[in-house]
Amino acid sequence: MSSQVDRIARRAVGAMFFLLGAGYASWVSRIPAMRDRLGLGDRDLGLLLLATAVGAIAAFRSAARLTARYGSRRVTQVSSALMCVSVALPGFAPTPLWAAFALAAVGMSTGIMDVAMNAHGVEVERRIGRPILGSLHGLFSLGGLVGAGAGALAASQGLSSITHLVAAGIVFEVFALFFGRTLLPHELSRESPHEEPSSDAPPAHSFTRPNGILIALGAVAFCSSVGEGAMADWSAVYLRDILHTSEAVAPLGFAAFSLAMLLGRFSGDRLTLRFGSVGIVRYGGLLVAAGLAFGLITNTVPTTILGFLCVGLGLSVVMPTAFRASGRVPGVAPSAGLATMATLGYGGFLLGPPAIGFVSEHFTVRGGLAVVVVLAIVLTALAPSVEGRPLRPGAAFDWLTSRVTRS
Repeated sequence: MSSQVDRIARRAVGAMFFLLGAGYASWVSRIPAMRDRLGLGDRDLGLLLLATAVGAIAAFRSAARLTARYGSRRVTQVSSALMCVSVALPGFAPTPLWAAFALAAVGMSTGIMDVAMNAHGVEVERRIGRPILGSLHGLFSLGGLVGAGAGALAASQGLSSITHLVAAGIVFEVFALFFGRTLLPHELSRESPHEEPSSDAPPAHSFTRPNGILIALGAVAFCSSVGEGAMADWSAVYLRDILHTSEAVAPLGFAAFSLAMLLGRFSGDRLTLRFGSVGIVRYGGLLVAAGLAFGLITNTVPTTILGFLCVGLGLSVVMPTAFRASGRVPGVAPSAGLATMATLGYGGFLLGPPAIGFVSEHFTVRGGLAVVVVLAIVLTALAPSVEGRPLRPGAAFDWLTSRVTRS
């Protein structure tokens, strides 16, 4: 009976990951409509969109406390319901100020849901006894593709953003209520520290002060987030401005990256069983560094797109592995570890693209994307942190040379 409950809960939490991806992508797909309706320029739109990130970061601390107090089941259920409502709010905003409040609400609801459902996924994975977080994050990516595709279809049919987002919110709400009922029972979703904390350890119910392992995991997430943000914001620019492709070809770089992310996440659980958590992060970092460096050096359209594909494959396994590790830090409740790591890692999405833009201003976009290569190498050095092991200078080099020697 217990195994049947776990299997049902796995499907349910997978549905929640899909729901968050679809819900988030739905409102993102209507950003151009919101920009036109509010008469915003690119600079003002960029500043406005920061409200989503600010809302998410502000929610992480509350997410940890709520999940520890009420259990990941209840917080996932409530936050998913709030997310379904919040994604429609930007469509109603009459002014940029109200739009900022609406986007902050989107960020807060999705931020709480992100922490709670990952905490639930960590618990389901622990009970099943094998990796599942990779496929769960794959379902999030799949949801994003479905949500973005549905948004594009709605726009092509002339549906207003309000009509589209309200209809999507209703469908999502039914989806959330149906699958939310089959998450792990409340008594099984109440969390405790991965191990008994020492007398001076932080309380399990709080957003914990980062220790060495959490800081290292946050750095892993930061490096990965910078790479993901760079592909989203700069891959098309590189193909268009540096390689002088057409407008039709320029988006293919991000398309290759997105497809590789999706495929990599669905195969990540099997690869983790084969190579281990440390190995898969190291191999992923090396693939990113080698693939992107090759594309930037050869500087042709096919090899560059191949490099972007390598970035997607390499990074696809990193965030699920970091989430798994942060939910298992000794003496720290899963939600507290997840929220702390997410806060540190989320800085990559905020700071990465602007930093790459700054470097690009002085060294061209090729130099800006070279930052991703450097961070991928850093990622390989940080890999031991995903198994809670202390970092040792030269460990990545020793590991690499041992593999070369064996081959």
